[in-house]
Amino acid sequence: MHYEPLNHKNWALWRRQIIALETTVYEASRQDNPETLQDIICHPKSASLIAHDKSTVAGFCLGGPIELFPHVRGPSEDPTRGHFQTLYSADTCVAPIFQGRGIGRELKLLQRTVAKTKGYRFISGRNRAVLAQKMWRLNQSLGAQPIHIIEGDYQDNLTPDICIYYAINL
Repeated sequence: MHYEPLNHKNWALWRRQIIALETTVYEASRQDNPETLQDIICHPKSASLIAHDKSTVAGFCLGGPIELFPHVRGPSEDPTRGHFQTLYSADTCVAPIFQGRGIGRELKLLQRTVAKTKGYRFISGRNRAVLAQKMWRLNQSLGAQPIHIIEGDYQDNLTPDICIYYAINL
């Protein structure tokens, strides 16, 4: 498996596969539009990575300054907002055929390293309760502490409609 930064230099190369993978893995209410993905990946303080096996995307992990997410509950109320010290981990996604191989963990570990080198003091994120339970457990194993529970944010008739907003101290 090859891991590398995902940024403005290689976004065009991986764009179609990333969008397709997010569509496959995430329910519609958690999918980001291509413009949002590009804004995260191409930001100078992005901490985004891709895992690939030859020419196939196995997974990706996207993060940018929390200040990029004023429209997202959790980051919009975060007390560190405006201090430019928190990376918001917006997406971590692994293709079903590659799941269970530690790719998500490796992406998150690499993201943590990149975040530190870019001067971040915290990583925050959201995990949907039950439906993203594996990701919540992974984030907890990396030091995630719940900050608060957000109810009714997805409004997609899937239950529970709850997500956990968390923070990891770097």
